[in-house]
Order: sequence, then structure tokens, then C-alpha cells
Amino acid sequence: MDIRHLQYFLEVARQQSFTKAAEVLYITQPTISKTVKSLEEELGITLLDRYGKKVELTDAGHVFFRQALEIEKSFRSLSSELDDLMNLKKGHLRIGLPPMVGSSFFPMIIGEFHKAYPQVTIQLFEDGAKKWRPM
Repeated sequence: MDIRHLQYFLEVARQQSFTKAAEVLYITQPTISKTVKSLEEELGITLLDRYGKKVELTDAGHVFFRQALEIEKSFRSLSSELDDLMNLKKGHLRIGLPPMVGSSFFPMIIGEFHKAYPQVTIQLFEDGAKKWRPM
């Protein structure tokens, strides 16, 4: 099972139709049908009652639907946080500075950086060269 299987199932449940879900997701109806059937076989339980072109959630389908919504929400959140991190929108920056340079040169640069990237935290270490150790 992967996230796409959950998303296909969720859309079928929302639309109450494989055909309508396929249209919304821009994929073929047989692809969605096979995916949901494969999901049911993997779980060993029927998630949807099929009535012609209309479908309804079974009791197990209702439970699975609620959990799949939570998983999808967590996946979107994870993707968003990773995107923020990769695009330098969030994160943590550690900078080691020698005492002479740190006091005169870096305050303006760090201030500008913080304006550009407010979600990035900065940790400065100001010490002599003999005490600094790379991490």
C-alpha cells in the first residue's frame, strides 16, 4: 500500500463512484478500480459495497476512510515541511565566528538574513580558534 492507493480510495469514497473519482484524479477508471480492489485484497476486507455505478462505504470502509484522511493529512504536512526545509524557509543554522570578525561584521549580515528567512533559527558560536571544533 502506498499513499496513492489511499488517495484513490478516498476520492472514490468522496465521489461515491469510480468513474467520477477517475475524472477528478485524471486517471482511467480501470486503474482506480484495480487499485482499490488490490487495496481490499491486501487488507483482506471489503471497503466498498458496489451497486452498479454507485459505491458506498462498508463499516470497515468508514474506519479505513477516517484513518486514510489522517494519513493523507500527515503526508501533506510532511511534504510541506520538507519543502520548507529544502527551500530554506525553515531550519537551523550554526555559525562559528572568531571574536574580532563576529562583533563588527556579522550583525548586519545576520539581520538581513533573518529578514529574508524568518523561520530559520541562527546559533552563533564566538570563540577563539583553539576552542572551536568542527561537528
